[in-house]
Amino acid sequence: MTPKEIARQMGIARSNVSTKLCQLRRRNLVTCLNPEDKKPRFYVLTRKGRNVLREVRKLDKKDNRVD
Repeated sequence: MTPKEIARQMGIARSNVSTKLCQLRRRNLVTCLNPEDKKPRFYVLTRKGRNVLREVRKLDKKDNRVD
């Protein structure tokens, strides 16, 4: 997805998305598929990013369970 698509889907400012994408890239959670291009840049989750997302979803399911 592009930062613009992510911003639209999440309902947040594109500048916030760009900032967070930089942080996620530094942690090797996302990668840019076309870093040489100025616009639009496309981002995908790395294997590490997919694993982190899977764990977060597990925790979210646990938190939403009714005991």
